Order: sequence, then C-alpha cells, then structure tokens
Amino acid sequence: MSDGSDSTPVLVVGIGASAGGIEALKELFTAMPVDGGLAFVVIQHLEPTHESRMADILGKCTSMKVVQAEDGMVVQANRVYANPAGKYLSIDGGRLVLSERSERDRIRMPIDFFLTSLAEDQHEAAVGIILSGSSGSDGTRGIRAVRETGGMCMAQDPETAQFPAMPQSAIDTGLVDHVLPVTQMPAALWSATRCTRALRASPVPHDDGSCRGRPGVPSSSSCERSHEQRLSALQEDHDHSPASNGAWGSGRSPTWPDYLQAAR
Repeated sequence: MSDGSDSTPVLVVGIGASAGGIEALKELFTAMPVDGGLAFVVIQHLEPTHESRMADILGKCTSMKVVQAEDGMVVQANRVYANPAGKYLSIDGGRLVLSERSERDRIRMPIDFFLTSLAEDQHEAAVGIILSGSSGSDGTRGIRAVRETGGMCMAQDPETAQFPAMPQSAIDTGLVDHVLPVTQMPAALWSATRCTRALRASPVPHDDGSCRGRPGVPSSSSCERSHEQRLSALQEDHDHSPASNGAWGSGRSPTWPDYLQAAR
C-alpha cells in the first residue's frame, strides 16, 4: 500500500522555531502520524555559516522521509523539509525556492518569509505553526498572512516553551486558532485534515457547523466561527489525543489508524 509520499499534500504545514525549538520539534514529530497526507516545512533560525543537521535530527523521530530543502523540490505528502543555512526558503507553485540572503540584510525574518509565501501559494491549505523561540516577532507577520488567506494557525503554549517570546508574539495577534503543547497539535491537524478532505470530496458540502473555520472552508459571516468556538469544537480531540497519553509505544512512529483506535 502506498504511503502517499508521491501525492499532493492535503495541507502544507510551515513550522517556525528558534531557541529551544529543537526539543519542541522532536516532541512534535515523535507524536505526529506519518500517513496523514500532510507535508511539513521546518524553518529554524540558523547561523549562515553552520551546516544544518536538522534533517538528521528529525529523521530519528519519525519514519517520514526528512530531507534538507533544495531549490525546485516538489513538496510531497508525508515528507518533512528542513531549511538550509544561509538561504531564504519559500514556496511557489508547490515547489520549494531557495534564494540568497543579501549581505545588506540586517534583520533576518526567515519564518515570516516562508509563511508569507506559503499563504500566497496554498491559501486555505496552508497551516502555520510557531514553536519556541527568543527571536521576538519572527513568524507573527507570517501568521497574519496565513489567516488572511483562509489557513489555520497554531502556536506552542508559552508555558511549555523553553523560550516563549515567538509563540507569545503570534498569540498576541488574536489570530492563532490553537494554543497547545506540541504533543497535542497532531489532534488539531487531524481534525483539519478530515474536514479538508470531506469538503474537497463534496462539491456542495453540508453545512453542519463541524468544519467551520477550518482550512478549505470559505470565510464568510455565515460560516466563520470565533477563536473560542474553534477551540471548543476540537476540545474532545485534544483531551483524548493518544499522542499526549503515550499510546504509541516506543520505537515506532504513529499512524492515523493508531489515532482512530486509541481514541475509541
């Protein structure tokens, strides 16, 4: 059975992290099911002259293929892409684009740079996540862009972040849909993925309210839900998240059937 790694992703998830982010990323990908049809692009603050080891580090936490991003790579489902040092990463037409960082750049905002391009390229299929980081507001402008184009935004609960400045800055916009410990984020992504797939499969989806405010749902006054309502709608998923309850066992990555079985 195919793992779907050669298919177009249901959602493209851009993840920004800085100081303290490596541990958060390791926790996130250890808990993340590997066959959900999502693609992940990790943007970490890196010294321009230091080679990134992120692909190797995350490759030990998941059985998804983890690679360092290269110019022109097609973004595929069930894969993780890590930004290289010394370059800006963006996405255009479903392909990754690397650009040189000018020596005149005094302020590096690589997370904003990627998330803004993600919003422009993927619209409602974009998800922005901000994890631990001490680098002020990087990611905040990108979060605004993702929400403005109908995507979903998440931030690590600052109380669980080693350095809370970056997630707190994103939260302060009032545009973050879910503020969670990283181990509970897969449940929210699971719900968003289910809704997106259902809506794409039906040309005229039945509006029962369960998927409002999710990626793939047109934004309008008749179907937009508030931030608090979205959290409430997903609370049961979060409370029963098998990832947060250690349901996987050691030595293997979870799958979505694991979620379904453990949540029963």
